[in-house]
Amino acid sequence: WDGLMTSFKLFGIALAGGIFFGTLLAMARLSSWRALSVPAAGFVNLIRAIPFIMAIFWFYFLTPMVVS
Repeated sequence: WDGLMTSFKLFGIALAGGIFFGTLLAMARLSSWRALSVPAAGFVNLIRAIPFIMAIFWFYFLTPMVVS
């Protein structure tokens, strides 16, 4: 039961953060200011180019190094 509740808490945090930062990134990409739209488009293209399994591995192995 504790594990399920922890998973729900992490899901809620990830959902809220994803909506917040995703909305900011989308607004930056749609901006008419090139100083905002070009870096935002570059970031999106970089993230889309990384295979998802690689991002999972990085998160799994690097998070303990950063936390400790």
